[in-house]
Formats: sequence, structure tokens, C-alpha cells
Amino acid sequence: MSKTLPKILIVEDDFPLFGEMEKCLQSHALGRDINIGVIYAHNLVDARQKIMTYRIDIVSTDMTYPVRDKELNEEAGAMLVPFVRRRISPQTATIVYSGHELGDIKRKLEKHGIIENVMQGSKLKNIYPTILKKDPQMSHDTWARAVLDAVMAL
Repeated sequence: MSKTLPKILIVEDDFPLFGEMEKCLQSHALGRDINIGVIYAHNLVDARQKIMTYRIDIVSTDMTYPVRDKELNEEAGAMLVPFVRRRISPQTATIVYSGHELGDIKRKLEKHGIIENVMQGSKLKNIYPTILKKDPQMSHDTWARAVLDAVMAL
């Protein structure tokens, strides 16, 4: 794991939901004795600015949120993933945490150039993001474990 505090960018336009997610993540991190830094972004422009400002290690993004103002864009998360690959690294751990159906998320990612993992020689090309479905009836435990597993892999 890196020697500096791992920074996790969470892109979520619903601030109370972000608060629940952060609380769950910090609780799981405490249980694993992991120190993390959480950075919040509420839209696509904000997320891109945070990526250019901070050294982000892991990105967790919703699929639908505003690009700039209040108008929701159902592909904002899919637009962010290629930006993460270009600005940080193609191997950056990225988690799409959304209420959309899995097939719908995959179609949107493919539309923006992110395809299933493809072996090219001995290297993976286009590392596919982890996709987890939000369920309002469940806690964010599965998501928090996935984020921390990514932290441990740094």
C-alpha cells in the first residue's frame, strides 16, 4: 500500500446519501485499521477539478448526477471513467455505485469507450470498473468493502 494517506474520491449528488456512504466507509476502515482520506464531488465538473487538484487513488462514482448545475445527466458517471483513465492512470481502481441496472451501466460505459477487460499480450487493456448496484433497502457495506479492498491493493 502507498506510504501516503490513500485518497478516495466519491462522486454523489445526493449529499445526505454521501454522508451515509462516508460514515459506512470510515466505520469499515476503522475496523480494518486503515487510514483514508475522503474527497467529495457533487457533479462532473467538480469531480474533474478534484482529480486535477488532488492525488486521487480510488474513484467511486454514481452514474446519474449533474454535469455542472442541477440538471441530471444519466451518463455523467460513464463520462467520468475515461477521464479518470487519462488523467490519473488506466489502472486506477474505479467503482461505479449506481441504482441503474447492470446491463444499462455497461452499455453507457461502452458508449464512452470503456469495454470489458481485454487481454493484449500479457497485459490487461481497458481495466473495467467494478460495478455495484445501490439498493435503498440495504446498507452500503458491500460498497465500503470493495473500496477498502481497492485501498489494500495499492
